[in-house]
Amino acid sequence: MLWLQRTVDSEVTIEGVGLHSGAPARMTFQPAPVNTGLVFVVPGPGGDTRIPALVEHAVAAADLVRATTLQHEGVTVHTVEHVLAALYGMGVTNCVIRLEGGEPPVMGCASSLPYVEMLDRAGLRDQGLPATYHKITRPASLTLGEASLSVVPADDFRVSFEIEYDEPLIGKQSASFEVRPWIFRKEIAPARTFALMRDVEGLRRQGLALGGSLENALVYNDGVLEGGQSVRFADECVRHKILDLLGDLALLGMPLQGHVHARLSGHAANVEFTRLLAKTERRMPRIYPPREPKHWDIASIMAIMPHRYPFLLVDRITELEPGKRVVGLKNVSINEPFFQGHFPGAPDHARGVDHRGHGAGRGRAAPEQRRGSARETGLFQRHRCCPLPAVGFAGRSVAFRAGTAQIARYALQDAGDCLGRRDACCRSGAHVYHRRCLSRGPEGGEGWTR
Repeated sequence: MLWLQRTVDSEVTIEGVGLHSGAPARMTFQPAPVNTGLVFVVPGPGGDTRIPALVEHAVAAADLVRATTLQHEGVTVHTVEHVLAALYGMGVTNCVIRLEGGEPPVMGCASSLPYVEMLDRAGLRDQGLPATYHKITRPASLTLGEASLSVVPADDFRVSFEIEYDEPLIGKQSASFEVRPWIFRKEIAPARTFALMRDVEGLRRQGLALGGSLENALVYNDGVLEGGQSVRFADECVRHKILDLLGDLALLGMPLQGHVHARLSGHAANVEFTRLLAKTERRMPRIYPPREPKHWDIASIMAIMPHRYPFLLVDRITELEPGKRVVGLKNVSINEPFFQGHFPGAPDHARGVDHRGHGAGRGRAAPEQRRGSARETGLFQRHRCCPLPAVGFAGRSVAFRAGTAQIARYALQDAGDCLGRRDACCRSGAHVYHRRCLSRGPEGGEGWTR
């Protein structure tokens, strides 16, 4: 599985009251550069305080009562799970969350749906780089009181949850979902927080649920839903538990590949389980892919393309504007199989092989960027052909630039002699630059032939 780094396309702001504090709150989603992660920014008299949404900044499990709290440099933000679930579930990896009031505002209902609607207004933008993710390779588990959580290897990200309450309208519920943006939006985000009527007074004595009401939360009272409420799903309670768990797993700081099972779990157990996962992830060596990727390395390319050597004719993607353009690199050595019979003694990079390298790179610029078949990634989409130079040499790095409509430019970097074949330097707008040619002056000047 492969995730792309993604951020919001523009700023968007909402205002309301905090679910637990009942105090006025204001929150803004802002675009963030690649490798930023999800970061809360809290303004204060001494300036802004940045609190990365990482489990290292979560308070102790004993203080995680009915909500997840982050703390850094003496500044605290409460009840972050619904916001983080929305960003995590919708695939947003980089976002600045500017928060005033110490707690995200509740808008309409205490679920992730209002925050998904915020993302819809802001728009989402792929940032052209793969996201670092944590792939589960061996089972792990945690038991905390009656709560238990475990994770096993899987080909995707899936969460299964079981709950059991002595409230007749809840009883035993279980649900399991693969976590993808369209599934999260429809099946998980609308699920509202809930409480038992007999617990409400106790929560308010603790300073909790002060912003909760029958308009934004479900309240169960011995077989009756207070205020004439109705559920959105027959198993809405367990779906909200999945939502909470996703918000807590977001504190891992990256997407997760694995199947998480939870039973009777709350925020304290969720966060401790995320600490367990983070402890493993933080000490992992990161080479392919690196922890903060600057380009598409070979492992990320192989995760999205079905080709393998000798037909994987691209080694690195250095620039990518999704749906617009791509710049890539292919390393050429004397050991390439096509050199065995193509101009022995003066091995040239075959023109047809160059064209396939363009096609492979072009597949990464395909507009939809969907995970799946090669056809979906654009590898077999037609594009306008142009004659390609047959002057690649062993021991060189071939750099290509390609747009989604046609090949825009072709270059040989760090090339040596032209072998007297300067007529190949320019053909139909596909340029090949050599050190000897460039020494003769600018493009179109002396030494250039068309």
